[in-house]
Amino acid sequence: MHNPITSAHRRLEIAETGARAIEAGIVGQLMNHAPRLWGMAQKKAAEIVAEVAALPPMPPQLWQVSDVPGEFARFSAHKAAYGTLTAAIRDFNLCHSGSRRRVVFT
Repeated sequence: MHNPITSAHRRLEIAETGARAIEAGIVGQLMNHAPRLWGMAQKKAAEIVAEVAALPPMPPQLWQVSDVPGEFARFSAHKAAYGTLTAAIRDFNLCHSGSRRRVVFT
């Protein structure tokens, strides 16, 4: 006689076993590619540092304001700097994060 509860439990076990096998394969692939992935993250971090280093020197008053984006916009040489810094800190943090999410750089 067919027991639907036992049958469902068995299907769940099969699915969980399959999921563990897939996860183990993914971890194995990541470990095999870790040196290359690490190199890519290091290269991107170096690019971010170079991009920020290339920004013009910040006027001293920028360090003392509460409306940083507005203050940046007052200086023609710094209109794009705030956006560059915002993107740089996000990307730099992603380079150094230990999260398992997919990392996409802009």
